[in-house]
Amino acid sequence: IPSQFLRSAAAQNSENGLNAEYFNNMQLTGRPFMTRIDREVNFDWERGAPMPGVQTNHFSVRWSGWLVPPETATYELGVTGDDGYRLYINDKLVIDNWRDHAAETRRVSMALQAGKRYRLRLEYYENGGLASIRLGWLRPSDLREIHEQRQAEFRKAVELARHSEVTIFVGGISPRLEGEEMNVAVPGFRGGDRTNLQLPEPQKHLLREIVQTGKPVVLVLLSGSALAVNWAHQHIPAILQAWYPGEEGGTAIADVLFGDDNPAGRLPITFYRSVDQLPPFEDYAMQGRTYRYFSGKPLYPFGYGLSYSRFQYQNPRLSKTQLKPGESVEIEVEIQNTSQRDGEEVAQLYLHGEKLRSTRLRKSLKRFRRVAIKAGERTTVSFRLNYDDFAHFGAQHRWEVTPGTYSITVGGNSEQGVTLPIQVVSAE
Repeated sequence: IPSQFLRSAAAQNSENGLNAEYFNNMQLTGRPFMTRIDREVNFDWERGAPMPGVQTNHFSVRWSGWLVPPETATYELGVTGDDGYRLYINDKLVIDNWRDHAAETRRVSMALQAGKRYRLRLEYYENGGLASIRLGWLRPSDLREIHEQRQAEFRKAVELARHSEVTIFVGGISPRLEGEEMNVAVPGFRGGDRTNLQLPEPQKHLLREIVQTGKPVVLVLLSGSALAVNWAHQHIPAILQAWYPGEEGGTAIADVLFGDDNPAGRLPITFYRSVDQLPPFEDYAMQGRTYRYFSGKPLYPFGYGLSYSRFQYQNPRLSKTQLKPGESVEIEVEIQNTSQRDGEEVAQLYLHGEKLRSTRLRKSLKRFRRVAIKAGERTTVSFRLNYDDFAHFGAQHRWEVTPGTYSITVGGNSEQGVTLPIQVVSAE
């Protein structure tokens, strides 16, 4: 909040800012080490101290004074801090985040009158690591300005795409939105959990407008979880899932997009078409979740991933068609690189079939292997399964093998491949 709207005392001619009391403890107790007037509360001390003589960690600050709004309206007051903070207006607690945490923002909407003085008190403590605190607000004029600015940026982005040869659209979500026990209250998220799997609405709108320019578009997705990009799947020829790649992420993405690297990554999770395909949050059973139990049609299955090479699986072979206790079986399959570029394939072996489904499992990944194959060439990949690989954790709370016919599939993801049956014999 700018200093012209803060008063250190009730008097009309009092100094702009807030009274600040700095304590060498986290409880705001005893005599302050330092008192002064801070014109604004907007500090990022990182791992340092607010001033010489104050501890680097385990300190606290109390700011007090008066808030004088310039116009009558509903304001959004906000505090961002690391660690704990609480805000009082007219001695009423309106924001309470008094606990250890990384930088978090809490907001509250309040109807305020122009020129009226509101008693303000902000308390803060630091308990180690990074230290920061910021008191801000959004006025109606700020919201209008933000909306106008976003509209102008939206139009500029579309115009840039219209005059470009190719558009690289980087979208997705953020670690600030998805996580555990987070203070997130925006559409699509609830406390760090996700209530839908869609891209945020502004991104979906901008992406459609850019695609309508007729210029080629590459979509780069950043996320730590699955995204239901159904429209993009149908309308965009290239999608790169980059996750949260770190400081060299830009280099890695550029290497893939410009063909300097031939990617061979595979999805470690299922990308669903909609949250409607999943059980409710409150249902902790595994049925309907993950490739092992999900029976619907995913957008992208577990293990899926493309490269600049193409591979074909042929001639699967088993060393035996019946497996007894204590034995093992060899599985071989030929993989041919049918493209004109050397590449790497991740061959994945899954167990499935009626006998496996009787244990409520739809399928299970048992082996995988990454192999490099030159353009036009083929190689033979082999796996070995032991009798115990067919075991499941049974109703008697022990590992057991259900005899019968199983299917072994080897392919490039959990939904495609070449399949052979095998008969598993009981130990009795």
